[in-house]
Amino acid sequence: AKLTATQKAAQFDDEPTQHSQAVQQQSLAEEERFQPGGDGFQRARSSFEEGTEDQLASGLSGASASVSARASVRASAGSRQEPSPPSSLRSFAQKRMRGVREKLSGGNSARVTLDELRLHPQYADDAAQMLAFEKVVLGPEDSLRRTLPHAGLSLEQQVDCLVEQATDPCVLGWSFAGWKPWY
Repeated sequence: AKLTATQKAAQFDDEPTQHSQAVQQQSLAEEERFQPGGDGFQRARSSFEEGTEDQLASGLSGASASVSARASVRASAGSRQEPSPPSSLRSFAQKRMRGVREKLSGGNSARVTLDELRLHPQYADDAAQMLAFEKVVLGPEDSLRRTLPHAGLSLEQQVDCLVEQATDPCVLGWSFAGWKPWY
């Protein structure tokens, strides 16, 4: 009897190849390792606990310690280990996080934006470019975001500053033309 193409495909699908069987077995073994009681689960758990203790002892707390501990778990659990970022990237990330903390603790968003622009390697050493950025980001002399202090703003002041910055046509024009939010 002749088989149609659909029947042949169905027959082929019913007969798993040796390769697919090996992949399935490997996948099942990996899943079992990370089930509670499996050796991978136990190693990951103890590594996580040790990593958290190490991070807390070194001064990190909360989410920072948890993220770092999770990274050490991934490395010790047999998954591929990614190289740690260079210290310059780590420093850049820490400075960006400092900006986030400033914003959350009552910082002037325009001033924080300028601080973040100063972190960018392309603009860091260009005083003329930074002066131009300052004029755009802080706005005219009578601008609210220019007159407010760098830190210690109330929630209402922060919102007013953000709204003014977000609706300033000059900021919008510059932001759209060269906006790269990952820098």
